[in-house]
Amino acid sequence: MDEAQRRHDVIVIGAGLAGLSCAQLLAREGRDVRVLEAAAEVGGSLKSSSLQGATIDLGPQTVHSRDPELFAHLDEIGLTDQLRIAGGNGRKRFIVLKGRLVELPSSPISALTTRALSWRAKLRVLGEPFAGPGPGGDESAADFVARRLGPEVAEHLLDPFVSGVHAGDPGTLSMRAAFPKLLDAERVHGSITRWALSEGRAARKARRASGAAAAARVPSRLFSFEGGLQSWAQALAHQVGVGRVDVSTPARSLEPIEAGGWRVHTADRVLEAEHVVLALPASPCADLVEPISSGGARVLRDVPYSPVATVHLLYRRHAVGHALDGFGLLIPSREHRPVLGILWISSLFEDRAPEGTTLTTSFIGGARAPERVQCSDDELIETAHAQHRELLQTSEAPIAAQVQRWHHAIPRVEFGHVDRLATLARMEELHRGLHFAGSYGEGGAALPMCWKRGRAVARKIIEAASNSALDRGLTV
Repeated sequence: MDEAQRRHDVIVIGAGLAGLSCAQLLAREGRDVRVLEAAAEVGGSLKSSSLQGATIDLGPQTVHSRDPELFAHLDEIGLTDQLRIAGGNGRKRFIVLKGRLVELPSSPISALTTRALSWRAKLRVLGEPFAGPGPGGDESAADFVARRLGPEVAEHLLDPFVSGVHAGDPGTLSMRAAFPKLLDAERVHGSITRWALSEGRAARKARRASGAAAAARVPSRLFSFEGGLQSWAQALAHQVGVGRVDVSTPARSLEPIEAGGWRVHTADRVLEAEHVVLALPASPCADLVEPISSGGARVLRDVPYSPVATVHLLYRRHAVGHALDGFGLLIPSREHRPVLGILWISSLFEDRAPEGTTLTTSFIGGARAPERVQCSDDELIETAHAQHRELLQTSEAPIAAQVQRWHHAIPRVEFGHVDRLATLARMEELHRGLHFAGSYGEGGAALPMCWKRGRAVARKIIEAASNSALDRGLTV
């Protein structure tokens, strides 16, 4: 049958982690799935490369999870042998305060002795159970943390976390969208401390009830892969099947078929499917849905993204004065520095850089300084190196460097985001077979959430097909 006339079960548009995890599960369950990707290779933001013998990830750097289902999945797709687990350095993290690196607390005991907070701030944290209730409704992350834990925690800890991890602004980050569990904890328990203690007791009780064999808590692991994180996407694409993943093939338009299903136009083909999964950033997704729903397109275009440049520097190890004995450092906005944070990649994964060298990744831009992403490569490299000289005592220039710009790096879940997602959910209800799986979805853009989101959409499609078959059987 001619490709232009063939009708698939599912067309997935976008070969990032969400789209490929969706397609892989569908293919495993015997569905006829086709993946369309505009770029020349799969992975989306999962993009790995090499730098003078070092392996670098140009987008996300690590994955953090304790989900046994995720590790079972990695084994299923043949990645267990390539898995690289970060050592003890992954648990040690720093922030910059008054120009100096300060280790963050990693336990209740270290929280009492950390230099990241003053004694007054520590006493304020201990008083969290007695903090008054919030104003009700949504609240910014900065306001919530300052109100419950004190302004110093918000400035010293929350601010660099949001800037470095979300590339966002804690003053506009929606608690309802980003941290709904904490809002619920305050509402139900009156305190996030009491909620955390309650959750711990419930978890221990569940482990005891499940029996000794299953009682061991699954450890949280920070990991990557031998060839970088793009290996995950490549393994998924291989599992989807040869000829089912089309790169350099952007979807030009999307339209519903009157008799049911969807028609997708590319530059040289017209494909049809019962279901279409849009695993794209918000803006190109908006372009596709504009003819179907101008309101839905407007909601998607309202999702703000932070631009980020990653700067990868390879140094001779003897040229770096700091021990680099940790995950890296984050920088609060009050420090007024041009870098959001620096990860010490070769301290996490020993095989990432050639012997005698050390590899770091710096993040520049974000909501704090989006204009910096427009600087030239040389300017970005010098900016990052200058911070290495001052904070990590580098005595020589890097022996190699590479810059990657992400103009739409991370979607920011600001005020109104929950309402945007509700609008998209209503679109899915109104337009049967249309599914959204972008990183702006519920749960955020962290890689484990993107993986889960793709699989959740796949299961929804499988369930819909099963129900439809059941209905046909009952009708007959």
